[in-house]
Amino acid sequence: MTAHRCDLIVENHGSVFILQPLTARAREWLDLNVDAPGYMHYCGGIACEPRYAGPIVEAMVDEGYEVE
Repeated sequence: MTAHRCDLIVENHGSVFILQPLTARAREWLDLNVDAPGYMHYCGGIACEPRYAGPIVEAMVDEGYEVE
């Protein structure tokens, strides 16, 4: 049995969401598609306002990424 592993974890911290890539392809997608200045990088992920998290996640899901 193979363990299911998603590409991206979305952490809701109230006024900030953390988008944490778990695969190299998710990291590459974020690097190519999200203009995140240095201050938005947090523990290997991207910190963003809730209003931006939804559209980013929707775009990744539309392109076949598994998001949790």
